[in-house]
Amino acid sequence: MDLLAFCDRMRKEVDEYALVGRTKTSAFLIRFIDNFFRLEPSEAIASVCDQQNDKGIDGICVDDDDEIIYLFQSKFSPVNDAVQGDV
Repeated sequence: MDLLAFCDRMRKEVDEYALVGRTKTSAFLIRFIDNFFRLEPSEAIASVCDQQNDKGIDGICVDDDDEIIYLFQSKFSPVNDAVQGDV
């Protein structure tokens, strides 16, 4: 699979997590947490706290067994030619 095909596939998968009022970045992070940590969808949704003035923390997951707290900061672009960084 080439990069453009991967990006198209990822956008389609993120769209499945997007709801009215939820940003694509939040949907992307929910999709990642859901797939990486294998949480219930409601737990993955509750783990995302992407809002204005969130001090750069978009998600939090706690692994009680291993006593690890995961903090996430994420970005998602709907186009292939976007630039990275604060614009």
